[in-house]
Formats: sequence, C-alpha cells, structure tokens
Amino acid sequence: MAISKSQKALIISLSGPSSSGKTTLARLLRDLLPNNNNTFILHQDDFYHPESHLPLRAGHKDWDCPASLDLPALTKALQHIKSTEFIPILSQIDIKLFLLASESAAIARRKARDGYVTLEGFWKDPEGYVEEVVWPNYVEQHSYLFEGGM
Repeated sequence: MAISKSQKALIISLSGPSSSGKTTLARLLRDLLPNNNNTFILHQDDFYHPESHLPLRAGHKDWDCPASLDLPALTKALQHIKSTEFIPILSQIDIKLFLLASESAAIARRKARDGYVTLEGFWKDPEGYVEEVVWPNYVEQHSYLFEGGM
C-alpha cells in the first residue's frame, strides 16, 4: 500500500482506556476517509514487547504501561509511513483524538472479550487484571488530562 508522491500521509492517533472504542472508531474513519485504499490501521497493540519481557504489576504481566511497548519499533513504523527522518512519536501524528469511557464501561467491555493473540500465543486477562492493572495504569498515565484528576 504505497502513498503516491502527490499525497501526504495523514496519521491520526486514537487514544483512550482499554475498551473505549478506539478500534471501532478507527475502522469507521478508515471507511469514511477518501481514497481508503491508501488507508490502514496501525495498532499500538502490534508493538508490545514479548510477554516474557513485560513488567509485573500486582503480580500480573502488565500489558498496559508504557514500558510494555517497543516504542522504537512504533516510531520506526510511523517514520516509514511518513517517509521522514527521525521525529518522536507525537510529532509524527497529525490528528490526535482521545476517547473517553467510564471505569465501569471500560471494565465491562474488556471482560466481555475472549482474549488477545500475542507474539507468544494467546492472552486471557487473569481474574482482577482489569481492576488491578489496566484501569490503574490508565488513571496514572492520563489523570493530568482531567481537571481535578479522574
């Protein structure tokens, strides 16, 4: 899927807590954008370190902290898309959208999932994982965005 020289790559970043609707919105945007033959979704989930290298939180593998991501590989992918020299990840993104979900909605959606395919197999959230790892990471990493915290 090459971008012609007359087209400039447009990178849209969708952020929000786990199960807030990012993938659903990404698919909708892909379908709505003109020339969607040149539109594709790059998932942050595709850039996790192998499970064996993940940090622990509350006794669980922590897929939801910044250290779980291979940020250099994600940056390299964005660079390739933009065909530019090295620029930090946020500088590569043209449009940034942040989705909101209440704690109860995010937890219910996450628990409704069957699991996730990983580099090393299949991951199913252990009991208490969302409450002890996913949501606390979201609050710690994003509370600065909200007046008075979250």
